Amino acid sequence: MTEEIKSLEMSLYEDGCRLAELRAQQEPEPFEDFTLQTAEGPRPLSSFLGPKGRLLVIHNMGESCDYCTLWADVLTACIPWMDEETGWLLVNGDSLEQQAAHKAKWGWPTPWRRTPTPTSPPPADS
Repeated sequence: MTEEIKSLEMSLYEDGCRLAELRAQQEPEPFEDFTLQTAEGPRPLSSFLGPKGRLLVIHNMGESCDYCTLWADVLTACIPWMDEETGWLLVNGDSLEQQAAHKAKWGWPTPWRRTPTPTSPPPADS
């Protein structure tokens, strides 16, 4: 590896560390608390926030994309840790019935019941 490559990699690493520091200092940004339709009924987005006030939202393409099952397949092993650290949602545009059938087809565990579909799209960034 050349010195120039090593130098560039170190620069990228240092910039990434600085960016992480700045993000950690950033005040949380408010969000519109829109309502999601879930198998358990309508719920506000804020109700999914985890114990540390965090939320990880994973959007997949639902039934139309077999590759999107990777999220559920891989993250299933992470559920206990994720539940301690953050709230999380798997969202897509499928109907609640399609979501339930897809979950049953792939054998995802109970926590994947939280697969809401927004009733209205989140506001676009301006």
